[in-house]
Amino acid sequence: MDASPTVRLSDLCGRPWIDYRDDTPLGRLVGEALGGERGPPPAVEVLSPMSACALVREGVGMAIVDPFCVDAAMRQCVDVRPLSPEKMLKVHAIYARVEPLSHSAREFLGMLRKVLRALPEAR
Repeated sequence: MDASPTVRLSDLCGRPWIDYRDDTPLGRLVGEALGGERGPPPAVEVLSPMSACALVREGVGMAIVDPFCVDAAMRQCVDVRPLSPEKMLKVHAIYARVEPLSHSAREFLGMLRKVLRALPEAR
């Protein structure tokens, strides 16, 4: 890859890459980014960005992942660049309605809201 600070979807052509099933959030995001066109055939298809990160670390190919999956240890062993044009995922918290959320769960959701709102990418 070139030394560009970002990665375009066209950079995936001709390279092994890790895709997501169409019924996953990142699968839908990649499909939208490709404009409904079929992308290059993937080396492997996964359900989660954590699986994609593990396969990237093992040298299977490139992947599009959300930034919360890439920790400091991962950044030391792989090249991490933002996608251009930028694509955003929506975050949803789900929980059962059969009983009220615990105090810890409410605190966690409040903290998560603060963290997400503080991100420069938040809109």
